Amino acid sequence: MTLTNTRQDAWTNEEDDCLAEIVLEHIENGGTQLQAFEEVGKRLSRTPAACGFRWNSYLRKQYQDGIEQAKKMRKERKKVSFGEIAQKKAEAKVTEEKESEIRPAIQHCMDALQQLTTQLHHYELPSSQYEGLKKENEQLKREKMALTQQVEQLQGILERARALVVSSVPYHRG
Repeated sequence: MTLTNTRQDAWTNEEDDCLAEIVLEHIENGGTQLQAFEEVGKRLSRTPAACGFRWNSYLRKQYQDGIEQAKKMRKERKKVSFGEIAQKKAEAKVTEEKESEIRPAIQHCMDALQQLTTQLHHYELPSSQYEGLKKENEQLKREKMALTQQVEQLQGILERARALVVSSVPYHRG
């Protein structure tokens, strides 16, 4: 004789309520009664067959109204699901129409950006040429500073020369 974890004692009212509740939930949510019997069996430590027997032989007749209500709820959920699908399809169609209206404008912008990018590449210099021009620019700045200093020195010399000329020329009254 083998020992099992399944029970063989009588069903309590609480267990009957649990069985009925889970079976009705499965019916309402589109599940099968077999799935419900397995779930109840695990909860109550009974075999799915015992749960199915209890449901079909004793509880099913008592819950006929509940079964019909659960089936109606399942149908309503399917209608809602189909309604949601239809609504989402309509929304997708509207979105697609809006996209098709906007698509030419987006393409125009993308073409303009491509043209600008192409033009920018024409104005860009290779990095080696850029570095050469940068060095040349620095050299020219240094030369300009040296020439500016030379001009200032020459201006100073010129001013002193003028001052000497003015002071050496006698003043004549006429």
